[in-house]
This record gives sequence, structure tokens and C-alpha cells, in this order.
Amino acid sequence: MFGYQKEEILGRNLIDMVIPEKYHSQIRKNLKKEIALPYETTAVKKDGTSFPVEIESRDIKDENSHYRVTAVRDISKRKQSEEAIQKSEKIYRAIFENTGNATIIIEQNMTISLVNTKFADLSGYSRQEIEGKKLWTEFVADEDIDFMKNLHASRREKNNSVIKEYEFKLINKNREVRQILLYIGLIPETKQSVASLLDITNRKEMETELRQAHKMESIGTLAGGIAHDLNNILFPVIGYTEILQHDISENSPYYESLEKIRISAMRAKELVKQILTFSRPDIQEMKLVNIEPVVREAVELMKSTIPKTIKIKTDIVNEGRMIKANPTQIHQIVMNLATNAYHAMEKTGGELTISLKKTSIDTNQDIQPSEIIPGLYSCLSISDTGPGMDKDLSEKIFDPFFTTKKTGTGMGLSVVHGIVKSMNGFIRVKSEPDKGSEFCIYFPLAEKVSAEQVPDNLAPVLTGKGYIMIVDDEKEVLLMEKKVLEHFGYRVSSHTGSVDALRKFRDESDSFDIVVTDMTMPDMPGDIFAEELRKIRPDIPIILLTGYSDSMSEEKALAMGINAFFIKPVPVKDLTGKISEILSK
Repeated sequence: MFGYQKEEILGRNLIDMVIPEKYHSQIRKNLKKEIALPYETTAVKKDGTSFPVEIESRDIKDENSHYRVTAVRDISKRKQSEEAIQKSEKIYRAIFENTGNATIIIEQNMTISLVNTKFADLSGYSRQEIEGKKLWTEFVADEDIDFMKNLHASRREKNNSVIKEYEFKLINKNREVRQILLYIGLIPETKQSVASLLDITNRKEMETELRQAHKMESIGTLAGGIAHDLNNILFPVIGYTEILQHDISENSPYYESLEKIRISAMRAKELVKQILTFSRPDIQEMKLVNIEPVVREAVELMKSTIPKTIKIKTDIVNEGRMIKANPTQIHQIVMNLATNAYHAMEKTGGELTISLKKTSIDTNQDIQPSEIIPGLYSCLSISDTGPGMDKDLSEKIFDPFFTTKKTGTGMGLSVVHGIVKSMNGFIRVKSEPDKGSEFCIYFPLAEKVSAEQVPDNLAPVLTGKGYIMIVDDEKEVLLMEKKVLEHFGYRVSSHTGSVDALRKFRDESDSFDIVVTDMTMPDMPGDIFAEELRKIRPDIPIILLTGYSDSMSEEKALAMGINAFFIKPVPVKDLTGKISEILSK
């Protein structure tokens, strides 16, 4: 063991010869004991190499002698094994700690015996508070506990053949619920389980938002499908109403009723356009609007839907000031905010107040947010006496898909926010728990309004002369267009199909002054029909109409040489005005 010959050892002090000096005092201390229990030290071979040894010795006494027997064992291999185990333990600890997921060891009695830092952070407890003290089930939501216990028992009875991956709800120290994806299995030759936990709460929220987005996309697709038919229904309503208004005096008792029909139909047209923004975002047409009648109209509509337990108060000042806006969007803002206020008071009743006043914001005020431009604003205020909101809730209400309702898209207030921002306005929310809520929307007032800028809803319809071909597969629309154009002096050739119309045009191409065609038709769509017409007569003016089309826009139509493009329903004055303008050239 030491590399000496027997003769080199006999008679010498073994301690001095093979034990380094720094261990001598410990050796001599043990020699004084009758029995020295095994202890470890270091020995040195003749060639100077050191190695670990274990020494055990005891005194032997009889009548004739007294000596000491010492056993020295080379424990190099044992030490190597221990070092390998320690190294393996360090590697295991490093992996356990740095796996990237929260990781725990669960004993058979469901006590958590070991956790890493990630789990401590996830749970909100320190390691000292968890290891050996907390049961696994203490972190599991009540609804998942029985399921978890059954799997824990089955995993040991069925030799790890049960499911190893599933989701559950974890409850942390602050009683917050986190959605967890769990990977778990038995440690070989033990009854312990090792579990890796991935917090997928944010991912779940994103999946929910994505599902909402897909839902809204589906709604948009559906809206696109019905928009064509709905606009075709509205077109005759508007057309016949405007014919009647044109034929009777403004003093007639029926004129005002006809105007209400026309305005409602045009509002419906704009509403369809608003719905379509979910599937085909578009820049909304802004024009100078007197906001007061739009707000009053929305309030009147609201009164028929809100229960009598909620009292509606209005303070709408008619100052005749104009803002640049889309009337339907203003209508949408009022209805959206008023509906939210109604829902807040639905169970208890209360008071809904809507006011509209001119206000001024100057540089001396504490303006929030900072990008608000000082000046004159029209302030629309909608308040309720409902339960109100705390600060945390107030900061989330404009987030897309956020809602406190069990059902709903959570898009209402985010849409309102987007509309107001597009008008260069801003919103201030005042709310406290048990003190109700108030939404103040500020619209910048137009600086100057000339008579020419104020929209004239019923400008004179232009009469004219000419031979017009109209093509539309909707018979009611075709009949209305024919009657309108003939009413204002035009000769009309009407066709329900593009193939038949193309045949007629080949025979009489020089007779026609202009062609008005629908876009969406079964045999040949309007853009292809227009190309075929131009092959026959390149100079023929063409107006393209559509109830809704994903494949055609005004920019695309004008780029391919179409003279004018309209989304149905088209006001009579716009259609006849464009026809007159084109023919005059």
C-alpha cells in the first residue's frame, strides 16, 4: 500500500513515515484512546504521492503484553465515488434550479420536499416556507384538487402509466389564480414525483383575445355577406323617398315624415359601413356636422330601450357649433356609452345624464394627456349613478377585449376611444366606487364655418337628357333606378343580367350615352362587364355601383378607367349629379 519493503518499515515510527505532519496531533490524540473509531486522514506513499485512508485502532492487553493493533484502509475508490456523487448532485441541483420552469419534488404523502427559485417566485412563498412544510394540494384550486389527488395515487399504483401532462389552476400566496401547464412523473425506483410547471396565464389570455379576434373577423365576414343585400334593400327606400320629396312641396304635411325616413335609411347605410370596418378597415368620411341634433336623435332612440327604472336627464345646449366628424360615429359613441351606463344601473335603477356644452381649454389648465391642443371644444358628457369603478378598473376599460360582463366582445369602449382619437378629440373618465361614473368626450370645434361648408342634405336633383343603360341583378333596385332616371328626364334601357346587356350594347353601342352597372352579378361581375364594353366602344362612360365588394374599391375602379364608383345606397342627387357631370364633358 505504501510502496515500502517490509524491512524498511520494521522498527520505524509509522506515523512519522506515512502521515503528513499536519495530521500528527490528531493521530496521537486517537492513540491515547483504548479504542479509536474509524477516522479519515491522508497518507503518503514512498514515492511522495498522497491518498486518502481510513484508520481504526484499539489497545490489546493481556497478562504478558500490551500493544496496539491499527488497521489502515485505502479509501481512494470510495472517495472517488463520493466525489462523483457530489458532482452529480451539483449537476442535478443546477439543472433543477435552472431548468427554466418552476420545478418541485413531491413525496408520496404529497408533501413538497424540494423546490427551485422559479416555483418559489410563482407561489409567492420562500423555499423555507415550502420545503417539508407545504402539501402539493395547498397550491391547487378547489375545482382541481380531487383530479390531482386521483392522479397522484394512480401514478404510484399503475407504475407511472397515467397522463403526465395537463393543465390546472394554481393558487399563489396572494390568492391569485394562475393557469399552469404541468409535466409530472415518478422518479425511478422511488415514490417521489418530479413536476415541472409552466405558467401559461398570459398565453391563455392571448388565446382568448385571438378567439375574440377570430370571432370579430367572422362577424366582419358575415357583415360583408349581408351588406350587399342590406344596401340593395336601402337603395330603393332612399330612391323612392327622394322622388316623393322632389315631387311635393316642403310645406306638405308629409314632407317631414319623408325626411325622417330618408335620414333613417341613410343612418342605416352608415351603420352598415361601420360594421364593415371590422372586416375591411377604412378611413371614415369626415364632414362638418352640427353635433346637437345627432345627440338628440340618439337620446330619443335610447328612451325606447332603457327601462323606466332609469331616469334620463338631458342638458343639450344648441350653440350651432360644428365639428369635423362622421355623424354615424357620433351616434355610435352616444349609444355605446349610454348602454354601458344603463347596464351599470340595470339592477338598482338610477339616473342617466347626457349633456352637451361648449367648453374652452387653455394653456393655464392642467391638461391631461399632454398632447391635447388648447382651444374650443364641444364636450359630450354621459354620467350614471351606478356602482362606479376603482382606479385599476378605470385604467383597463379602453383595452381591446376587456369586459366585466359574462358575455360580450369587450370592443365597445375601445371602439369609442378609437373614434374619438381619429377626430383629434380626447376622453376623460371620472369614477369612484359607489359614486357612479362620468365619461367626458371633447371634440375640437371647427374654427370657421362658411355657408358652403354646411352640408345640404337635399340639394336640387339635376335633370338631364341622354340614353342610359342600367344593369343590376336585383329587380327592385333596377326598377327604382329606372324610375328615378326616367323621372328626371333620361331614357333608360334596364337589364337584370350582364350577358343580356352586353348583347344589347353590341347591337346599339353608338346609341348609349352612359352605362350604370352593378359590381356583384352572377354571370359576369361589373368590372369584367366594363372591360367588355370598352372593347366594343372605348369612350363609353361607366359608373360602377356595389352593395359590398372585397375585390373592388374606388381607387381600383378609377385606376381601371371607371368614371365613378358608388357604394349603395346612393342618394338620388349624387347619382344624377354625377351622370350630369360626366355627360356635360
